[in-house]
Amino acid sequence: MESRGRGQLTSAAAGQRDIAGQKQGLCQFGKCGRVAFAMATHCCGILCRPPSQRCVKKDVEQDPIVRRVSDMNKLDRMDYRILDVLQENGRLPIKILADRVGISVSPCWQRVKKLEKDGIIRRYVAEIAIEKLQSVQIVLAKVALSKHHREALEFFERNMCAIPEVVECYEVMGQFDYHMKFVVSSIDRYTEIVERFLTPEFGVERYFTDIVSRVAKEDRAIQLRSLV
Repeated sequence: MESRGRGQLTSAAAGQRDIAGQKQGLCQFGKCGRVAFAMATHCCGILCRPPSQRCVKKDVEQDPIVRRVSDMNKLDRMDYRILDVLQENGRLPIKILADRVGISVSPCWQRVKKLEKDGIIRRYVAEIAIEKLQSVQIVLAKVALSKHHREALEFFERNMCAIPEVVECYEVMGQFDYHMKFVVSSIDRYTEIVERFLTPEFGVERYFTDIVSRVAKEDRAIQLRSLV
C-alpha cells in the first residue's frame, strides 16, 4: 500500500511537471513568436501545442503567417521612424531621411534597403490630385453574390479587378460579400459598368450604390505607432 501510494504521488508529480513544462514551452514560444499584425486565430494552432507535439523549427519557419510575424519582430523603433517619414514623402534624399530619424546616412540607407528587400516597403508611388485634372465621381457599392463557394468568389474578383475604374475591392463579412470603390468620369459611366458587370451572369444577386458627395478624410498613410 505504501509503495503504491508513493507510485501514485510520483506519477502525479510527474504529470504536474509535464504540464508545467508544457506551459513553460508555450510561454517561451509565445515570447519568441509574439504576434504583431497577424490575427491571433492564425497562430493558436501553433502556440497551443505542447513541446512534444509542436512542429519542428523548419516547418514553423515555412508557415507564411509565422514568417510574417517573425519579420515584424525584427523591426525596431528606428525602422518604424523610417517608415513613418517615407509614408509622408517617399522621395526624400537619404541624407535628409537620416537627419529626420536621427541616424547617420550609411545605416539609414542599409535599413531602407532591407525594408525594401523584405517586402515591407512595396513600392514608391505618386499621389495624384485627380480633381485638378478633371471632374470625377467616387461611388461606393455593396455587393451580395448568389453563390458563396470559393470558385464563385474568385470568378467575381477576377472580373471586378479587371475594371480600371474599380480602385478598391474588399471581401467582407455581414449582409454583403464585397465592398467596392469606383472612381468614374461620370454617373453615366458607372451605370454602364453596373449594367455590364453587376449582373447575375457574374454571380451578383443584389447590390446597393452610395454616391460620395464630399470626401471628409482620405489618408493612405498608416499610423504604425497606433498598431504596434
